[in-house]
Amino acid sequence: MWRSRFAEYIRDHYQAEFGGWAQVLSGYLDADDLQPSGQFLGGYAFDTQAVQLLRTLEQTIASHSPPLFSSASLLDLLVSLREVPDCATFAELVAIPLKIGEPRTLTTVDSPFAGSGSSFSATHGFKNILDRARTLARAISGTEIIGVRHIIASLLVSPDSTANKTLKRVGVSLPLLRNRVLGDFTRRWVNDDGLQWRFHLIGTTPPTIAGYSSDSADAGIDKLDVARYATAFAVVVAAEQVRPPLSIGIFGDWGAGKSFFMRLISEQTERLCANSTLGPDGKRLFCRRILSIRFNAWHYAEQDLWASLVQTIFQELNKALLGPSDASDVLASVQQDLNLAKEARAEAENRLNRARGEQDDRNNALQAVRRQARLEAEKVRALSAVDVVAAVNAEVITDQNLGRLLVLAEDYLGYRGIRQDIREGRQTVSALMDIVRDSRSATGKVRSALRWLSRAPISKMNFVN
Repeated sequence: MWRSRFAEYIRDHYQAEFGGWAQVLSGYLDADDLQPSGQFLGGYAFDTQAVQLLRTLEQTIASHSPPLFSSASLLDLLVSLREVPDCATFAELVAIPLKIGEPRTLTTVDSPFAGSGSSFSATHGFKNILDRARTLARAISGTEIIGVRHIIASLLVSPDSTANKTLKRVGVSLPLLRNRVLGDFTRRWVNDDGLQWRFHLIGTTPPTIAGYSSDSADAGIDKLDVARYATAFAVVVAAEQVRPPLSIGIFGDWGAGKSFFMRLISEQTERLCANSTLGPDGKRLFCRRILSIRFNAWHYAEQDLWASLVQTIFQELNKALLGPSDASDVLASVQQDLNLAKEARAEAENRLNRARGEQDDRNNALQAVRRQARLEAEKVRALSAVDVVAAVNAEVITDQNLGRLLVLAEDYLGYRGIRQDIREGRQTVSALMDIVRDSRSATGKVRSALRWLSRAPISKMNFVN
């Protein structure tokens, strides 16, 4: 029961969409109810000649009982319109098999169907032809506007329509007819996509370019399903009650969609700025205008990053406020000062680099001196005491004095071989001098004892047993 009520509700309140519900609701309504109302014509966009075609068809079926838009009546009208350029080739090949001899002309009535549609109903086959014609217009002409050529092509490729079945029944060669129509349409409509015409009329798949994904976030649809998050951020950015500064960080791996997400935020921000909704206090909820400035730090990695950022901000503000061709003395002055500051900083950096180079040279020289000092210190530590004494003796004791000391030690004191010991380093001159001093000390003690004995009062008899 409720399904029937629902079907009746759709029929009564959504007549423009009723044709699309026909198959779904076919078991819950009478057969007469399933014929789409003529109001559905208001859902299509037609060019002037297509409007005149349908208005002529409307005048033709007005005398029928019941008056009904159908693919068969459409076929008869197209074949009789031999003076219409888009119909000429089609009519030439079909008129004789269908036995339609009297030509007709289009009405001058060209009032569009938008809104009200038509008072006459239509068959599902007729509606399917218009649906397919709109699809062809999108694919071939890149527009929603249906022309006469799209309607003819749709009729030829709609195997389920009565018109298509009629053409087959009377012996019309549909492949030949499609080829002829293809040649006619591609010659007359040079702005249409010829490959798409061939694909839809002949069935040959047009060559395609292999798909690719450019490194650009300025295009593409939201397949990541992040638009709702972008909208949430945009509401915060555009809200009048939010006072800057405000920072939002977006983090992710390469290719994760950061730039795409930022583009969505920018688009949603612009949309909110166009929203003039007022809050309880009578003030706007969102800012009237927000300027998005893009700055790619990678482009300035080898330059002064901060100065480049400020310069980019001023340039974009200049374009936004004054236009790309206007000039501002203030902004020009600021930009000139920025350029001078960048040059001064570059010069200062060059001087700093030169000073650092000189400092490095001095440090290198100092390190070389320190290494040489360490080598000399190692040499000093390697010297033996014998070498030091020998060096001192060589400076203090002359060769003549050394010779006298050696003669005294060897000849008078009995130190044989001391000359050879000193030469070979087993004895030193200092040791030789110690020997001489010890000998002199002993000699002095003997002399003192002899003098004392010589003065002692001792008789000679005391020495005899």
